[in-house]
Amino acid sequence: VIDILGDEALPTLDVIREFRKMDMFIKETMRLHPALWLTGRRCMEGFDFKGRHFPKNSTFLLHIEGMHMDQDNFQNPTEFLPERWEKAKDWLKPHTYMPFGDGAHRCIGERLVLTEIKAVFAMLLRSFKPVAFGDEHSSQIAYLLTKTIGQKSMRVRFEKAS
Repeated sequence: VIDILGDEALPTLDVIREFRKMDMFIKETMRLHPALWLTGRRCMEGFDFKGRHFPKNSTFLLHIEGMHMDQDNFQNPTEFLPERWEKAKDWLKPHTYMPFGDGAHRCIGERLVLTEIKAVFAMLLRSFKPVAFGDEHSSQIAYLLTKTIGQKSMRVRFEKAS
C-alpha cells in the first residue's frame, strides 16, 4: 500500500485501482462475511422447474452465505485465502459470488463502498501497522484486518508505523 500510495495526502481513484492485493483481501472477506447473507425474490409469473410447478407470487430465498461456503463453488471454503482471487476468471462460476446481490437487484452502492473501504485501509495502513496478539497466525500479517482466518478468531492491534 505504501509503495503504491507514496506521499499522496489522500488516495486518488487511479491509485485505489492499483490495490490488487487489497481487492483480493476484500473479496475474500466479503465471501466469508457478506453484508447481504440472505435475499428473497418473488416470481411475477408461474413456472415449472424440474417437474415442479411454482405459482405466480411464489417467494424464493437465496442463501448467499451458503453459496459462498459451498465446496462446489469455492475450494476450501472455510479457509481465508485471498490469493484464490488472482485467477478467479478461470474458475468462478456465474452467480456464485454475490456479497452485494446480483443482476438487476445488485446493490447500487457497491462501487462506492468498495472504494471507501480501500481508501480507509490505505490511510490506516500508511499510519499504522497491524500486529497479531502473539498467536500462531502472526505469519499471516498481510491479512490481519479480517475478523477470522478459517474458523479461528484473531485479535489484532495497531501500532504506529515508523
